[in-house]
Amino acid sequence: MKNTVLIAIASAILVITLAGCGESKESKRNLAVIAREAEARRITRELAEAERRRKIEEARKWHRIQMEAYEKSMTPKKK
Repeated sequence: MKNTVLIAIASAILVITLAGCGESKESKRNLAVIAREAEARRITRELAEAERRRKIEEARKWHRIQMEAYEKSMTPKKK
C-alpha cells in the first residue's frame, strides 16, 4: 500500500512535469493535498497495526493465564 501511494505521487509529479504545465500554485496545492492524504493514511495504518499487535499480545497473555490455571487444576495435589 505504501509503495502504491509513493508510485501514485511519483506518477502525478511525472505527468505534471511532462505535460509542461509547470509549477502553478494549483498544482503545488494539489501535490501538497496528496502528500498530506498519503501521510494521514500512513499514520492511520500504523495506528491500526499497533492496535492489532496489542490485541494479539493481550490474547496470548490471557491464553497463557488460562492454560496455567487449567494445568494447575489438572495436576493432582500432593499430600
